[in-house]
Amino acid sequence: MDDLDKKLLALVLTTATVVIGLILEPSGGSPSLTRYVISDVGEFLIILVAALIGFQWAKSFSFRSGLGKALFFISLGLLAWGAGILAYFYYNIIMQIEVPYPSLADIGFLGIIPLAAYGLFWLLKSIKITFDKKTILKVTALPLVSFLFTYWLFIQTKLAEDVSLIEKILNVAYPMGDVVFLSLGFVILSLIRGGNLFKPIAIICAGFIIEAIADFSFSWTTATGTYYTGSFPDVLFALAFFTIGLGMYYTKHMAEIPAVPKKRDSK
Repeated sequence: MDDLDKKLLALVLTTATVVIGLILEPSGGSPSLTRYVISDVGEFLIILVAALIGFQWAKSFSFRSGLGKALFFISLGLLAWGAGILAYFYYNIIMQIEVPYPSLADIGFLGIIPLAAYGLFWLLKSIKITFDKKTILKVTALPLVSFLFTYWLFIQTKLAEDVSLIEKILNVAYPMGDVVFLSLGFVILSLIRGGNLFKPIAIICAGFIIEAIADFSFSWTTATGTYYTGSFPDVLFALAFFTIGLGMYYTKHMAEIPAVPKKRDSK
């Protein structure tokens, strides 16, 4: 078992521990050190291992390549979220705040949006695309549908709330980040046409779509007063970051493709 396979094993075992632990943890929303550790620290460890896998392959492909840039910035975005979850853990344990919002943790949580989106942009550039009418329709229609759905379901109600300016900004920023991930994820999935890149790219995009769904679930449950650290949205976040890490792991098959030697000109 090589170093990368050890990282994958650690990713699988950590994710399984977090998901099963959160499902079986009996506190039911009451303050619980065990639940905070499983949810916050466990999620950070999933992110850390996934990011290490991404950085390893970014280095292997080289930062000058499109795929190398994609993996590097996606991994950097994961670490930004990881910094946010550590701050969240501080609020849970030291400050004894179940749902710290707004807080310093939001800096890390929001940091994933520009970094990972830039990585997904380079992932999109890694696909050979022919810009015919059908492709242009997909590239424009999918983001528009994602935005309209998000605005109708979340943004318009959040803007109407009587809260502080910073909270209003965050209430719009998070759903807009979800729009970015949903748009890029669905656009890339609709454009990819098989080949060696299909499996890793499809899994990475699926991970970001799950992340957006998890964030929608978080917004919904906080609005209804049913969210607590380690509840269903956090299970989805753990699965999302696991899926992204798994997709980056499978890019190893791209590195294993032997180079075709160039033919020498005959004299």
